[in-house]
Amino acid sequence: MKHQWLAYGIVALLSIGAGVAIAGLPDSSAEAPTIVVSTTAAPTTTLAPTTTLAPATTTTTTVPATTAAPTTRAPSTTRAPTTTNVTTTTAATTTVPTLPDRAAIVAVAANGTTQNGVAQTTVSLMEAAGYADVRALTGADKVAISTVYYADGFDDAAVRMAEDLGMNPSQIAPIALAPEVFDVGLTQLLVYVGNDRR
Repeated sequence: MKHQWLAYGIVALLSIGAGVAIAGLPDSSAEAPTIVVSTTAAPTTTLAPTTTLAPATTTTTTVPATTAAPTTRAPSTTRAPTTTNVTTTTAATTTVPTLPDRAAIVAVAANGTTQNGVAQTTVSLMEAAGYADVRALTGADKVAISTVYYADGFDDAAVRMAEDLGMNPSQIAPIALAPEVFDVGLTQLLVYVGNDRR
């Protein structure tokens, strides 16, 4: 019976040893009382309804970006380009044709009227103007207007002769258009006298 209680004591000691081994010896240092912080933390001091601050009066004082009145600078007086008007006066070079000397021209006067002696009167005027050896001939046709007919290259000389005789300078024409004249030969200027000169 005595051995039986001894066995129980040993088992009890072993049990206590095992318990201590598992749980560890109690720490003698005064442990701060285990503050069991209940997760249910003090009702989260629901801060007074987050004083939803009056909508942050975002005083967006849109101060008009003082758009500085456009600095309209007086246009930098851009001086008008000094336009030097160089007036190039090109003198109209009037080329005056060189006319042959009157005395060197072969000229005749033909009577184109019904009145005798009209051609001879014209011959006298031509000689007075400087024409030499002028002959008086008779034309085949009777005409109203007098005309100075010219050979090729003598058109300017014909204009001069018309002026010499007091005729209109436009009263000239190529000799190929002249009425038929007897014995005209190689004439360069032919004054065919019409009734306007009687």
